Amino acid sequence: MIKQILSGFAVFLLTLNVHAGLVVEVTQGIDAPTPVAVVPFEWAGNAVTEDVAQIVSDDLGRSGFFKMMSRDNMLGTPSKRDQVFFRDWRISGNDYMVIGRMEPTDGGQIKATIELYDVIKEKQIWSESVNGNANNLRDVAHYISDRIFEELTGLKGAFSTRIVYVTA
Repeated sequence: MIKQILSGFAVFLLTLNVHAGLVVEVTQGIDAPTPVAVVPFEWAGNAVTEDVAQIVSDDLGRSGFFKMMSRDNMLGTPSKRDQVFFRDWRISGNDYMVIGRMEPTDGGQIKATIELYDVIKEKQIWSESVNGNANNLRDVAHYISDRIFEELTGLKGAFSTRIVYVTA
């Protein structure tokens, strides 16, 4: 009799659905994210469908490592080194700034030239030109975000990857 009860109980336990969930516990964070300004990129050509500078700013801001400056608070929109007044960017509380230019090239390509500056030291940290076309400007923007993230943190950026995340 006890064997039958135990057997019945074992069968009952086996028929229960077991659901396992993935739980990610965040144990560390950044108390004081680094202030960065991504200035709207100068565009020399016909209108494009993507605002590359805004995508870069959004990527960096979502990382949690950086506090992005609002465009509304920018005193100017330089696109070349000789147009940058570092004093203004220091006063506005930024440690780093990104400027850029985009221009059409032969063959329907778009060339984006990006420069990253240390505002405190008044020094260029990184510069690169990236080619793309009107159909892949989001990919170009994510690549630029990855490079800037790596320059500032020493860690590989993940903005060009295909990941799913939830924000709170």
